[in-house]
Amino acid sequence: MIFNDSILDILAQIEDSSFDCIITSPPYNVGKDYEKTKSLNDYLSAFEPVLKGLKRVLKESGSVAWQVGNFIKDKEVYPLDIYFYPLFKDLGFRLRNRIIWKFGLGNLGMACTPSSDLAGVMKPYSGLARAMITLLI
Repeated sequence: MIFNDSILDILAQIEDSSFDCIITSPPYNVGKDYEKTKSLNDYLSAFEPVLKGLKRVLKESGSVAWQVGNFIKDKEVYPLDIYFYPLFKDLGFRLRNRIIWKFGLGNLGMACTPSSDLAGVMKPYSGLARAMITLLI
């Protein structure tokens, strides 16, 4: 099934233990048109009810593929998987794998203007690491 709606509205309609696998790539909190940039703590706190809901609808033997990248503020990179890990752990998830995707900068390099938080942080090189954590409970 593919859902396209507010995650909390969707989760409210789903029975407990319905899914073997949940794959998602939530907003990275980088100011895209579809998101409002928040402080890192507010961003993470907003996901707590989402993670609880995912835990509820996931079968006990199921897994979550949680694709996240980096939050960047004041020319510092914050790898979001590291910040999400304790939230998953507090809910009883166990980390089973961490996949690092390596790819070129692509359009990201084009977005680096002198006024951007990315300016001076993202330098063109052979690859940029983005992390995806896959968790099992």
